[in-house]
Amino acid sequence: MHRRTALLATAAFFLTACGPSGPPQPPPWSPVGSFSFTTVAPDIGTVTGSITITNQSGMMGGMIETEGGMVPPMPITDVEVGDRVVSLQADFGGGEILFMEMTFTTSDDWSGFWTVAGESGDVSGSRIPM
Repeated sequence: MHRRTALLATAAFFLTACGPSGPPQPPPWSPVGSFSFTTVAPDIGTVTGSITITNQSGMMGGMIETEGGMVPPMPITDVEVGDRVVSLQADFGGGEILFMEMTFTTSDDWSGFWTVAGESGDVSGSRIPM
């Protein structure tokens, strides 16, 4: 009987030691939300607007919109998320696809680049608080 008690105590010790340790971890970083952006486009000049990234039942998408409607709204058709890097594609219209890469320097601030129809530029922005 003493041997069984010793075995149960040893098993309980090892199960406790294998459990989670330390404080609870924060939820994983997510690019879902709305972000401001500023860029300079050839023949247009400074363009500002917002990027909204959504996740509907595991399908990521969203919309890119410019201030003042300088460019029509662009539905986001593809989103890939890496370690603090978001690559997205959006329908620019006229059969052209906008590619953008956003590298997050903090949970909220980012910088990157875009390309479409042979043009490209740097872009930066930050998360828009809810």
